[in-house]
Amino acid sequence: MKIGAMEEYGLRCLVQMARHSDRQLGIAEIAKAESLSLAYAGKLLSRLRQGGLVTSVRGVKGGYALALPVGRISLARVMEALTPIPRTQKNICRQFPGRRRECVHFVGHCSIRTVWSAIYKNMWALLAKTTLEDLLKEQEKPALALADPAPWGYRKQRSKIHAVA
Repeated sequence: MKIGAMEEYGLRCLVQMARHSDRQLGIAEIAKAESLSLAYAGKLLSRLRQGGLVTSVRGVKGGYALALPVGRISLARVMEALTPIPRTQKNICRQFPGRRRECVHFVGHCSIRTVWSAIYKNMWALLAKTTLEDLLKEQEKPALALADPAPWGYRKQRSKIHAVA
């Protein structure tokens, strides 16, 4: 998965709205806070609105607001709203087929596909369980919780190695 500018800035726009969830924010206010052009901020907010994550009201007193509570907006949902991202091993294998339509290893066992599938599965699980609410908490707490390598078993393996050595 490639996290590009659209995903990064789209998420930042949502965090701005989450910080000011007591009111609607104008597009100019969001663009200025994130150092974005009005056109680019508009493009991002349009995708987020189409994805059901923000609402918009036109007019002088209008603006953008979150469509859901911060605890119900997962990063997975944000990524899906901004760009279609492959979530299955079929799509992973179709990205680099060589001269064929499908990878030569698509049928049968492929140890590489197993690794990519595990990475995607864990990445999407992390994105699905992380919400805007988590990002609003103290900065160190979400970072420490998200950086925990325990789901892959590294911490246990490392401690066993140290105990033996």
